[in-house]
Amino acid sequence: MRFHTLAQFLFGHLVTTDRIQPLRVTLIWLVVACMLPVTLMSAAFALAHYRSERARLILNSTNSARALMLAVDNEFRTIDTALQALASSPALVSRDYAAFQLQAKAVLARGFSESIMLVDDTGQQLMNTSAPPSKPLPQIADDALVKTLSRVLSSGKTAVSSLFWGPVQKMPLAMVTVPIIWPTVVTAVTNAENRAPQHHPFVLAGVRLPSRIQTILVDQKLPADWTVSVIDGRGALVARSSGIEQFLGRPVTPDLARMVAQHTDLVSEGVSRDGVPTLLAVTHSTFSDWSVAVGIPMASLNNELRQPLLWVVGLTSGIVLFSLWLAWLIGGRVSASVATLRVSAHALGEGREVRVPRLSFREANVVGDAINKASQTILTTTRALQISEKRMRSILASAKDAIVTFDEAQKIVFFNAAASQMFEWPESDALGMEVMQLMPERYRLPHLANMRAFRDVGQATGKALGLKRSGIEFPVELSYSNVNEAGGVLHTLIARDITARLASARALKRSNHDLEQFAYVASHDLKTPLRSISGFIQLLEKKYAHTFEAAAVSLISRTRDATRRLEQLTDDLLAYARVNSDATAFARVDMQEVAVEVTHLLDAVIQETGAVVTVGSLPAVMGARSQLVQLLLNLVGNGLKYCVSPTPRIQVSAVQDASQWIFSVQDNGIGIEAKHFERIFEVFKRLHAQTEYAGTGIGLAICQRVVHLHGGKIGLHSVQGQGSTFYFTLPHTRDTGVER
Repeated sequence: MRFHTLAQFLFGHLVTTDRIQPLRVTLIWLVVACMLPVTLMSAAFALAHYRSERARLILNSTNSARALMLAVDNEFRTIDTALQALASSPALVSRDYAAFQLQAKAVLARGFSESIMLVDDTGQQLMNTSAPPSKPLPQIADDALVKTLSRVLSSGKTAVSSLFWGPVQKMPLAMVTVPIIWPTVVTAVTNAENRAPQHHPFVLAGVRLPSRIQTILVDQKLPADWTVSVIDGRGALVARSSGIEQFLGRPVTPDLARMVAQHTDLVSEGVSRDGVPTLLAVTHSTFSDWSVAVGIPMASLNNELRQPLLWVVGLTSGIVLFSLWLAWLIGGRVSASVATLRVSAHALGEGREVRVPRLSFREANVVGDAINKASQTILTTTRALQISEKRMRSILASAKDAIVTFDEAQKIVFFNAAASQMFEWPESDALGMEVMQLMPERYRLPHLANMRAFRDVGQATGKALGLKRSGIEFPVELSYSNVNEAGGVLHTLIARDITARLASARALKRSNHDLEQFAYVASHDLKTPLRSISGFIQLLEKKYAHTFEAAAVSLISRTRDATRRLEQLTDDLLAYARVNSDATAFARVDMQEVAVEVTHLLDAVIQETGAVVTVGSLPAVMGARSQLVQLLLNLVGNGLKYCVSPTPRIQVSAVQDASQWIFSVQDNGIGIEAKHFERIFEVFKRLHAQTEYAGTGIGLAICQRVVHLHGGKIGLHSVQGQGSTFYFTLPHTRDTGVER
């Protein structure tokens, strides 16, 4: 009956006929009705999970306390076992405490204890491994420890003391005590329950430092936020997971002391010595009468337990909120669809372009598609026009050539950035200006006539003179076109400044002319007289040498040699000039074949000097074959010439770079100092006299000219007396890569 009343209260108004609820509100109430059972089930599950996890954490803390207590008891039982064995020593019967001390130290060496004492029933120490045998030992004055000794002697059972201040060691200690029958018989008394108590006047004790108990605690590797304590029989702290230096030997908190005093396993809530609310789990040892307490901060415990609960609550809340939002969104989309159709229909009626988006239900989409089809043609045409105009403006603005567009009235309507830079007119000043202001005045009337002629042609190209704003005339290369528009004809001029190109062409023409003149002079005006002089010298030497004195014959011989050197110099100059003016078209040249040809040309020198020429795998390049032969011939020939080694060694190789080949010619010759690396490539620059090495000083200059004409660079690496490596680069071939 109550559930029916609640349902009527929540949802009854949705079915009443006197009110029409909006669709969005109706959907929200529907989501609330569907999600209410899910929310209640999630809450029940979260509560059950909380209780289960709390019980698990309490059990884990109790087990951890028991494990630590067991580890501490095992430590004490190990000492007990060692003392029981030591109690049977014959040295005790003979009262040879020095010998017994040696035996006790042997036990200590095995790590069973830090110190061993022999104490009588009055608390007087008879032997202590921490003191020399001859040193007088103090009497134990700690009342609690004396009571422990009395209990051991009266019960005949092993006992573990609480912390006490060691009079010899001068530090807090804990002690495992074992009773001894003496002087008549020495035996170890066990903990057997059926043995009657006897009077035993002496006790053997093994000392264990609190630091060892602290190490055992740390080895358990319990969570860092847990507070773990080892407590002796008097309720004092022996070891603690944190702050033991501050709390060692001090009594535990009252809450923990009450739990320890019950000598059983307990779990309760309390407050730690740091003042932190804690869940305490305490376990007690009947063997040592010590206890272990594990404290879990309530904040950490609740946080660990609260996290899954928060996840469940958060997830459930998120699902509910998402469902409510989804209902609100769906209702809003339906309402928005109706509003969108109304606005679109109104815009279409006014002749404006519209595009109805996809709506929330089919019927609305049918109407929207009809509206879209009505405006599609206008929309498509407008977009195409905008894209085309934007693309064209971007191209024209970024062009490197000057672009000028003007109308039939010769008024400029477009002036790009390159035109502003070329003609020195800002765009804002140029727009609306007459285009004829960009040309010398003498060409303005012919320009009008040309415009009338070009109007029918549509496009033309040519060269003309432009006029900068500063009045400077400059040559341009022009391209003309026009386009007919509804408002008339637009003319476009594309201009490129060719001042630099014409200057370069003129300079190249002058250079080629000078070289041609030089070649002509070298081959005709120089060589013809040289041949006559050489012929006369040969006739003198042939017909009259026997009539001349020795000095005259020597002068004739020297004249002949000078004439030959001059002829060689003339030939080298002519070769240098031909390299610069050689117009042979570049072709694909196999450098492997070039290297073989060079070795054949130098075969006589190679045989004469006993040289070893090694040629690696060489690629094919684009170039003039004759020039590349001359290049390698000069480099390999220099390697053979400038060598004092009995066996000249020349190695030709090539490696590939990203965009070029790097060739190298390595020799074992005399080498070159670094300061001469640039000088040797200059014409007529020689480092040696004719009497040392013959030559004209043009060979490397020719090599440099050949490499530069092929678009490369040349250089060398050399150490004087250790040989040289000349390298030069040539671009990759356009059609092929490495052939081998």
